[in-house]
Amino acid sequence: MDVDGAYTYSVGQGSNCASSGTVTMTTIPSVNAGTDVAVAYCNDQGTDDLFLSIGGGPMTGGAWLYPNDAVFSGIIDPASDPAGAYQYIVTASAPCANDTAFVNVSIPSAVDPGTDAALTLCTDAVPLDMLGALGGTPEATGAWTDPNGQAFPGTFTAASDPVGTYTYTVTAVLPCPTLSATLTLATDPLPDAGTDGSLTLCYDGVITDLFTRLGGTPDVGGAWLDPGLLAHAPLLDPAADTSGTYTYVAYGIGTCTHLTDSAGVLVTVNPLPVVTFHADPDSGCHPLQTTFYNTTDPLYLGGNCVWTLGDGATTTGCDSIAHLYELPGWYTVQLTVTTPQGCVDQLTVPGAVVVDPAPIATYTYAPNPGTELNANIYFASDDPEATQFLWTFDGTDSATTRTTYHQFNDVLGDDYEVCLYVTDQYGCSDSLCKVVSVLVPSVFIPNSFTPDGNNLNEIFQPVLADMVLEDHLFEVYDRWGQLVYHTNDMEQGWDGRHQSGGDILPTGVYTWRLIGRPVYAADKQEWVGQVNLMK
Repeated sequence: MDVDGAYTYSVGQGSNCASSGTVTMTTIPSVNAGTDVAVAYCNDQGTDDLFLSIGGGPMTGGAWLYPNDAVFSGIIDPASDPAGAYQYIVTASAPCANDTAFVNVSIPSAVDPGTDAALTLCTDAVPLDMLGALGGTPEATGAWTDPNGQAFPGTFTAASDPVGTYTYTVTAVLPCPTLSATLTLATDPLPDAGTDGSLTLCYDGVITDLFTRLGGTPDVGGAWLDPGLLAHAPLLDPAADTSGTYTYVAYGIGTCTHLTDSAGVLVTVNPLPVVTFHADPDSGCHPLQTTFYNTTDPLYLGGNCVWTLGDGATTTGCDSIAHLYELPGWYTVQLTVTTPQGCVDQLTVPGAVVVDPAPIATYTYAPNPGTELNANIYFASDDPEATQFLWTFDGTDSATTRTTYHQFNDVLGDDYEVCLYVTDQYGCSDSLCKVVSVLVPSVFIPNSFTPDGNNLNEIFQPVLADMVLEDHLFEVYDRWGQLVYHTNDMEQGWDGRHQSGGDILPTGVYTWRLIGRPVYAADKQEWVGQVNLMK
């Protein structure tokens, strides 16, 4: 490169006509505005010095022009300055030309997705335009995603769409950022009274919480109405409440307070059976056969009936039953009836059957036995329950009083059948017959016997009746008063021989002596007589 300075041009050097000229050369440097560049700003960015964006080492000191050639400071404000080709011009000294660099500025607008919001809807709400639910002034050019990150059309249906946080995203042109806003949606549930239910119970059933009879998953905290649509407690008392439909009303909460739901519990309170019966006969003598008649209204029958009869016996059946009471007593009878609906009640009747003990025809009498000294015997019935009496004495006489005397034959002892027939106030009867003895001691002693070996009248023996065996003594003496025979055995007699043995004694008159005690007497008696021994 040549340097600045004076340059000489000579002509005719070495001749007499040499000539020369001088040119002074000065170099003027060219100017550099830099290289063209394109830049972009988001319209919400801050100010920027465009000079810093120019490439190629631009010279400072240039001038800036707006795209409309108006003077520009070189500091761009994207929020207010226009997009376009901004000029940076560096002025050169002549003969150099000015230099210009262009900065092509694009200013895309920042996007607005709105601001975050939250909203709670009733499940029955109309479909929601979600864009309008965001805060601020969201652009309509964005796109929605649901809580699971899936694309969503932007209209929320509370009854079917999932609750949670929805994201609205507006895509920007660089360098503006893509922005998002969220809409958190929640729903208040519809009131749920559950599904209809039923309750069947007996009048004496337990108090029941009606809520437990609803189906489904009913909300708690609702209100109950009785079949007349009046307020009712949650508990049903079958002894106080009636059959019918009890309504449960569930109220909406939050955004659903304008709604209610209802379900019904159909209650059937079955009555207890009204148990009645009677016995026929209900009293009498034992053994007593009685029939129990079930007079309970047939409306209550058709289930089961149990009779408890008071004597340890039970039987089932709702028809009339017969029963034999074998022992006297005062019997409590109970009839338990179960209706076809399963309701149970009973009737207990104390003393429903009275079985009277039959009178006992027992009696005492005195003296026992009768004797020839006292044959007028006193008779007395023992049973205090007997009210009617009939005495018969060997079929020859009778009496109708509780006690009586009867005179028996006192000459000849005998056994007599005495019968007592008794009847009580219920007509129960009994009888007893006894043999009553009148003992008149009988002593018969023959006056002769013939011990001659012909088996006729061989033994001399007293014939006795009603004498005590243990107190017997029989003796025989000869005519000189000598004891020839004696025995204490009432069954033995004298065969005519001497006590010590030998032949039969001579024919003659012998004296006998008998000592004995009648069965009714305390003292012994003596009898003496004579007997002829004949051969």
